[in-house]
Amino acid sequence: MKRHLLAGLTAALLALSSLHAATKEPLYDGLGNYSRKVTTKSAEAQRYFDQGFALLHGFNHGAAVRSFRQAAEIDPECAMAHWGVALALGPHINVPFVPPSAAEQAWQALQLAQQHAAKSSPVEQALIAAIAHRYANPRPDDRSPLDRAYADAMRDLWHAHPDDADIAVLFAESLMTLRPWDQWTPDGQPQPGTEEAIAAIEAAFKLNLHHPLANHLYIHVVEASKYPERANAAADRLRQLQPGLAHNVHMPSHIDIRNGRWHDAIAANQNAIEASRRFRERAGPPQGPLHVYNAHNRHMLAYAAMMTGRQELAVNQIRQMVEDLPADFVKDFAVATDAYIAMPYEVLLRFGRWDDVLAIPEHPEHLPFARAIRHAARGIAYAAKGEIASARSEQQNYLAALPLVPDATSAGPVKVHTILAVTSPMLDGEILYREGKIDEGIARLREAVRAEDALRYIEPPAWFLPVRHALGASLMQAGRFAEAEKVYREDLQRHPNNGWSLFGLADSLRMRGRLDEADQIAAQFDTIWRDSDTRITSSCMCLPGAEIMATVE
Repeated sequence: MKRHLLAGLTAALLALSSLHAATKEPLYDGLGNYSRKVTTKSAEAQRYFDQGFALLHGFNHGAAVRSFRQAAEIDPECAMAHWGVALALGPHINVPFVPPSAAEQAWQALQLAQQHAAKSSPVEQALIAAIAHRYANPRPDDRSPLDRAYADAMRDLWHAHPDDADIAVLFAESLMTLRPWDQWTPDGQPQPGTEEAIAAIEAAFKLNLHHPLANHLYIHVVEASKYPERANAAADRLRQLQPGLAHNVHMPSHIDIRNGRWHDAIAANQNAIEASRRFRERAGPPQGPLHVYNAHNRHMLAYAAMMTGRQELAVNQIRQMVEDLPADFVKDFAVATDAYIAMPYEVLLRFGRWDDVLAIPEHPEHLPFARAIRHAARGIAYAAKGEIASARSEQQNYLAALPLVPDATSAGPVKVHTILAVTSPMLDGEILYREGKIDEGIARLREAVRAEDALRYIEPPAWFLPVRHALGASLMQAGRFAEAEKVYREDLQRHPNNGWSLFGLADSLRMRGRLDEADQIAAQFDTIWRDSDTRITSSCMCLPGAEIMATVE
């Protein structure tokens, strides 16, 4: 996401928070029982402080600001309530910028926290002193020195208070915010600060294994590593820690997907969608970043459903995701929402719904990425239907649309131009193959695979229709079974237990006479495909194969 987008999202969040002056913030259910005792004379102020802290654990920063402000209104002398406002208005890994309106309000909250700090405990005074490093007045254009100074202050505070789990976790978060969604190199090596953040969170676990933010951040800090299973236990703990906080209900699915626990990922996101619905009943319609978080739940659910062959679930969820995004929000923040509007094409292509792809009307001009992907999807659909001239025509439309996609357009931290580097050779490869240019088509699909592998990590992947599934099906149809086996094994390393590559792998083994191995893989496929409503005969609907394995009727 770009700076101006985040400024707008945060402005929306702050506009909602300002309603607090006229409306008392509700007390929400399902946030867990975590509490940090602060200096206040009011039990009600303490309760609202705890609610604000609990909401922060699940990245609901807007409601956290409102809860901390409610605590401050009840007890204006509660320095930690003002500290909480300043903390919640700061950067984090999903919104690593502080727009002017947020910076101004954070500065005001910091002044109030400092004003009342003398009435607080020594550790509270130290927390207030640490967060003072995070803000400056006037606000600098480049706040990276402030973020580094805050992380350094939190490191000192953690060393001084090694028995305080909250400080350990807030220190870890300060380090992660310095490198948002960039904790590991592409070859799986830790970036600077990653191992220190892991150590701080693991120290927090020794103090409180059920700390919500510790479990949340541990998933994020290891999910892109070579060993995401390190967070399996944290994911399982987090499932029930805050059942009313949608984002933390969803978070285990990041690890579920990395470890091929697709059915668990489906359940986690179904529960998150329900938690979000219940929260809206009390808090009102989502605002600002919550639109994106709610979309993310359905996006992740659709992705997991795709990998398990649950066609109707995947299609319904991705369509609902788009429907839930307000049209004015999409237009105002098109630099980020454009990628969401394009996502249904991947789901429809996944399940061979060629006519559904072709039935989608053109998108508005403020969605240039979705317009380009529409042409690419139409080209693939026409190629699959054997209408090569129409496929080539759509390819030309796609190529003409590419220069109209702004460099700033992103899918989370991923620039969409890197996604287009996947779709361009994929589209060309699909058409070349059906033109009978087998070697050229396979070579272009391999190029698309290399571009897909180079995409920056995010979950779900920025392109969540694995190109290896089409490549493997092409190799199988061409009788190149050993090459197909290698492709499917590579894909299963990246997307463990996904049904499409399990099917393809079993098929490739059987075609080479390795029947016992094929039967073992087929059994794994049956487990993953147990709830499927989709019959497949190859790893890609674009190239049906012989019906070799029993599938859902």
